[in-house]
Amino acid sequence: MSGLLPTGGRALVTGASSGIGLAFAHALAERGARVILLARRGERLERAVAEIEAGGGSAEAVVCDLLDPAGLERARELAGEVDLLVNNAGFGMNGRFLDAEPARLDAMFRLDLEVPQILARAAARGMLARGRGGILNVASIAGFVPTPFHAAYSALKAALIVHSEALRLELRPAGIPVTALCPGVTDTEFFSAGRYVEKSAIYRMRRASPEAVVTAALKAWARNDPVVVPGLGNRLLLLLARLVPRRVLVAGAGRTMTTD
Repeated sequence: MSGLLPTGGRALVTGASSGIGLAFAHALAERGARVILLARRGERLERAVAEIEAGGGSAEAVVCDLLDPAGLERARELAGEVDLLVNNAGFGMNGRFLDAEPARLDAMFRLDLEVPQILARAAARGMLARGRGGILNVASIAGFVPTPFHAAYSALKAALIVHSEALRLELRPAGIPVTALCPGVTDTEFFSAGRYVEKSAIYRMRRASPEAVVTAALKAWARNDPVVVPGLGNRLLLLLARLVPRRVLVAGAGRTMTTD
């Protein structure tokens, strides 16, 4: 793992029952990590652990709801003991901000931003004590662009990117890397879980595979990059975003998400 993990080091991946989280679990196990897969869906976790172990890897499942205080405390304890933390759990919402269900909006705020900070804090303290470790926060390309009909999600991911870059500077003297992964549209359960409207442009966009996203993330992590945006098309899109007027950028982003 190019210095990110000692031989047989432990890695904790949240939201590991599917999508990017599951791809991280497999990739890290293949690279010699002892992986803790954390998510709510026990059957999926057990199946993933069996697949990893069948391939010669080492894994364990922890069934845990990060929105439950007891579950979050269990995850916090685990984060303090690992060499690598992948903050992947989260979800999005597609639609008008004023139409969002208050309880669901609150859950997204907690899971997408508060939980990663709590776990990163616990992980960093343990890593500082042991003199090694690393943190990877799964943000989104949406964090770079104010997006109507995706307003809360893009704001939360922007905050997570900023937090990652700031924490990285604080931990740099100890040699503990922090990276923000900012994927674009990816072929996961994100759209169904977030109730994205099928007629929106973003729903119909070409999707990258979770495996490709994770491969790019681990390569960037090995280089100690602060931020990684997988996919040439996504990087070109962000370059273009810097060149167009802000109002045009926001309007264009809104058209990809609109449910009207």
